[in-house]
Amino acid sequence: MSITLHNLDLPADLFWTNEFDWNAQRQNLRRSVTGALLVQESAVTAGRPITLVGGDDFGWMSRDQVDAWYAQANAAPVDMALNFHGRNFTVRFTGDRFRARALQPFSEPASSDRYVPSLFLITVTP
Repeated sequence: MSITLHNLDLPADLFWTNEFDWNAQRQNLRRSVTGALLVQESAVTAGRPITLVGGDDFGWMSRDQVDAWYAQANAAPVDMALNFHGRNFTVRFTGDRFRARALQPFSEPASSDRYVPSLFLITVTP
């Protein structure tokens, strides 16, 4: 399987760190003036965080790929199609957007040097 974002390939072994940190149902509990419990529940259709990360042993990007994704993440906001191993989402970058750290730092990195990326996304439509 593969991972694509905005029709561009991402490393297929990126890990979705917060996949199960979100619930599609929200609940609000409060008391009425009589002391009765008021429960409001509703489905949440957007706003699911999707944080995709690499690690020291997986999910690397080249310096050229990091430069391209850094530019994309800092461009004007745009809805993007994310295909995560056959699951489709419409997403945008969050405020954190994109980060990458050199797997092995060099003072003058080559275009092929490896970086560990982190992409911070959020769903914008169901």
